[in-house]
Amino acid sequence: MGSAGTIAIKILRGSDHKVFIDISDTGKGIPKALIANVFRPGFTTKKRGWGLGLALAKRIIEMYHEGKFM
Repeated sequence: MGSAGTIAIKILRGSDHKVFIDISDTGKGIPKALIANVFRPGFTTKKRGWGLGLALAKRIIEMYHEGKFM
């Protein structure tokens, strides 16, 4: 997002002890053609970095917390 923008986080309680976390921002976003790759290890749109952040977060949520990305 650079130096400007906002991040919004909503936490909602669902049924059966489920919690929904909705995270959004006002950044420029990722082109639709690249969306399918965002959770692939090594994928990045930046000049620097390893591209592991989203892949690792997804793995932790799914494997250790039985969560799902929607």
